[in-house]
Amino acid sequence: MFFFVLYRAWISLNNCYVLSKEYPGTEKKKSNINFEKSLSELQIHIDQLKKLYGHFTYAPLQTLLSKTKPFKFVSIIDGMKIYQTNFFS
Repeated sequence: MFFFVLYRAWISLNNCYVLSKEYPGTEKKKSNINFEKSLSELQIHIDQLKKLYGHFTYAPLQTLLSKTKPFKFVSIIDGMKIYQTNFFS
C-alpha cells in the first residue's frame, strides 16, 4: 500500500493558475515525457467533459486560482435553471 505525505507538496495559492490553453509560466517550456503524458491525459478528460456538457471553457491566460471566486469550466443546463459546475470547491 502506498501512503503519500501531502504536506510536502504544498504550494501557495498565489502560484496556482486556472487551466488555460496557453502555458502560464514565464520560463520556456522544457520537453518532458511525463509532462507530455499528463497533457495527453488532461485532453482526454477535457474531451469527456465536452461530450458530457457540450462545451468546456478554458480560463484566460494567467488567471489566478481563487478560493472565493472559482472559475466555471462548464455550465449544466437543467430546464430553465443553469447550474455552474465548480471543480475547485
